[in-house]
Amino acid sequence: MIRCKIEHLEERARQRGKTLAEVTPCIVERNDDHIVVDPMHEAYPRSQELPPGALERMKNFASASAQHIAAGMPRASDEEIARRFDICQVCEFFDGKSCTKCGCGISRDAKHLSKLAWSDQSCPVGKWGKVIG
Repeated sequence: MIRCKIEHLEERARQRGKTLAEVTPCIVERNDDHIVVDPMHEAYPRSQELPPGALERMKNFASASAQHIAAGMPRASDEEIARRFDICQVCEFFDGKSCTKCGCGISRDAKHLSKLAWSDQSCPVGKWGKVIG
């Protein structure tokens, strides 16, 4: 489930040529200015772009892992992981579990093998960058 502001869902829907009315069936809860969305619901606005295949995902992850190891395996703070995760949640390339640009899994769990937790990594489309310092 994704917790976000209604305008983020509306923006994502608009980017995919849908209206908010078309995607409201994926909203499972409303609280003040936030909503909870089921990204696995058929009405959830997904990118039409196909994610990278298994070989390309392995290559991307191996490259990111090698860079991360060479950088000394720096970890992002819990706050930075949460910030990156929130950005990914409303990104047009997020399919509910992974990035359709690089194929990496999107997880808020800091212990998970996720580029979100590696401070030396950046978003493949530039929505969040490396943490310096």
